[in-house]
Amino acid sequence: MRKLVLFDIDGTLLWTDGAGRSAIRGALLAEMGLTGPIDRFRFDGKTDPQIVTELLVAAGHPEPAAARCVDQVCRRYAGLLSAELRKRSGSIRLFPGVPELLNGIDARSGALLGLLTGNIADGARLKLEAAGLDPARFRVGAYGSDAPNRDALPRIAMDRAARLVNGRFEGEDVVIIGDTPADMTCGRNVGARAIGVATGSFAPTTLWAAGAYAVFGVVGPDGRGAGRHLRMTNPKLLLPLRIPELGPSLGKLVTGTGRTPGGLRLDDVRYRLVTRILECAGEGRRLAAREERNAAIAAVGRTAWLEAWEEAVAGAAERLTERVTARLDGEAEAVRMPKRLRRWVELDAAESRALTARLGSAGATLVPALDALQSQADRAVRATALERDAVEAWQEALRTAARRMEAAWFALEDAVDAEAVRWEAVADDIGRWRRSLWPVVLVGLLGLAGAVWLGLVLGGYLPSPSWLTSLWQSAFGP
Repeated sequence: MRKLVLFDIDGTLLWTDGAGRSAIRGALLAEMGLTGPIDRFRFDGKTDPQIVTELLVAAGHPEPAAARCVDQVCRRYAGLLSAELRKRSGSIRLFPGVPELLNGIDARSGALLGLLTGNIADGARLKLEAAGLDPARFRVGAYGSDAPNRDALPRIAMDRAARLVNGRFEGEDVVIIGDTPADMTCGRNVGARAIGVATGSFAPTTLWAAGAYAVFGVVGPDGRGAGRHLRMTNPKLLLPLRIPELGPSLGKLVTGTGRTPGGLRLDDVRYRLVTRILECAGEGRRLAAREERNAAIAAVGRTAWLEAWEEAVAGAAERLTERVTARLDGEAEAVRMPKRLRRWVELDAAESRALTARLGSAGATLVPALDALQSQADRAVRATALERDAVEAWQEALRTAARRMEAAWFALEDAVDAEAVRWEAVADDIGRWRRSLWPVVLVGLLGLAGAVWLGLVLGGYLPSPSWLTSLWQSAFGP
């Protein structure tokens, strides 16, 4: 009986070191002028059109689901992806055991090798070529460019395979291999068998829970079993996750810096930031104790840190905006500046957003540490007792993130100081404003000229105009 074996690409066959994310960022900026929350958005398990649509929705685009917009971005993405892959040529790699596995399937009579991926077709080809795989060895495929909904792809692949071999593939004739819960569930409506590989960001327990027929972890050759690369992963053999105490690494974020940047007390903002981080750590420990590994990792993951930081930046920006607004209004009142002029110097919504963005840039050194944390988390979530170093590296990445958060707070206080100086100069300019005197001078000169002329007329030095004579006679008589 023939078997149709369909592979996912990203996180299953190969790793592209973020090339796809960078290319989609560039495509969104080039075509739509926005990116949405792409830094903390999860791509895994989604099709490229789905990713683009959801990012446009999050960014508030007026037509996020319009086929025209999505197609524009996907076309530009395909053009940018090639350059992003070239930039990362040294870090793109196949996962261990992939060439041997593909060769083994090719060698089996009755097995047809194919792809089932959220990538658009051009993107899939580029990624396979960049990792050294010939796209032609996958004789059929279903792609994100065929349907934005992953659940529709198995039937598309099955129909194409049936036409290719002039036969039929039904139910368990189809095997889908992938690294995400979406890979495990997309074939349910056609009765396909799903096999999980814990090579991506999802733990074996998550793949089992999504309905996987089997779950494997991929490891390198160990010198035993003649280059055996695949082994079944038992959730009970995973190394327990231990979330370290982060207080010492947060340093002066906990104890305070003793500063009042821009004349502001930001201790309450700092307290909220520290409290949120420590609460996330506590929640992570609770989830880890219940063996909810993915949820525990996420509780102290990149998104949690970024959200805590963005909340702190927003709090500092709000406090500074209130102070600046009060200062500008006070100066404007003191010099009696008309309201029609005040709107040119006050903080409007756009300037407030720009101020917040400038303060947020203080976290520039935090983001790389969070990227490293995310990378280490992918290994730690599926680490076994033989991979203790993976959990230790993740724990150290957590401590590093805490230290970088402390440094980001110092930089935020410096940024608040700089903004306060900037707006103090604007307030000084307002304080030097004076109402223009030219209208008063002009009216005075006109009045003086009129008085001189009238005096000359009444003194007989100038002839009296008829209208003045008539006015005089009507008032005082002939």
